[in-house]
Amino acid sequence: MPPYADLPVWNDNFDNVGVRLVNAGWNALFTRDLDDFSFKELARDFGAAPQTLYYYFPSVRALGAELAAHAIAKLVKEASKALPDEPPGDAEAWKALSRQVLTSYLAFAAMRPRHYLLIFSPRYASQYEFPELARRRQYLLDTLKKLLEHQLQRPTTEAEAHAFMSLLHGSASLVAAGHPPQTAQLFRTVDVFIDDLRQSTGPVETEQPPLASVPSAASTTPVSMPENSPESTGAPPSATAPASATDRLESATSECGLPTSTADPAPLGPTSNSDPSVSEIHWSMNDE
Repeated sequence: MPPYADLPVWNDNFDNVGVRLVNAGWNALFTRDLDDFSFKELARDFGAAPQTLYYYFPSVRALGAELAAHAIAKLVKEASKALPDEPPGDAEAWKALSRQVLTSYLAFAAMRPRHYLLIFSPRYASQYEFPELARRRQYLLDTLKKLLEHQLQRPTTEAEAHAFMSLLHGSASLVAAGHPPQTAQLFRTVDVFIDDLRQSTGPVETEQPPLASVPSAASTTPVSMPENSPESTGAPPSATAPASATDRLESATSECGLPTSTADPAPLGPTSNSDPSVSEIHWSMNDE
């Protein structure tokens, strides 16, 4: 095997053509995009016959999904290095910890820009076509959600976790593209975000209006409602407050590549490099 300077995270020392192909692809991402890959060149890198590679991956696109999954494992492992053995006990210590995790997250994107961008590439957005990668994206989200809950000392919603993830991802994407934000300004943004969540009481709850205030069907003109709107599904309209920030965030994140539910899209069997289940994540951000 070539003496690569950087390797994915492996749980064992198992060695075969598939492992070598992943290692070769991982290191090729340092110099070229996935679209420039060819199995012929990768096979030459570690002395294998090109046709044998198709036994492990039917296409370069499939190899890219595997590389993205390994990138998540590497990202979580490196970010976890910033975590102490025990949770901090005061707000200032939590603030310092958040900055350390953010720095580690951005450092991964700076050192491995193509690896990072591959994690959220639109070509792998389908959780049904790439269920393992979708599960690992959810694992990353749940890990950050757990960190956020420890810091806020309260349960957090999916929308709050997505907002935290979006803040990190937006900054890391700028870093990966060669346009890093100012560190001081970014830290202030994170501090304000955490402080706002700490003071938040959660989404606005609205009550169903009294039956007497709802016009009868005979007194109104039927209109066509958008599919899945509150009116078309029978959900009560909001009569006392506009949609909350949490509601708006959940609506926005439903269009992104990250799944909005912790449930897997389909039953997944164990893999040689599977992550721990979410129920096993406690304080530490475990790697795979």
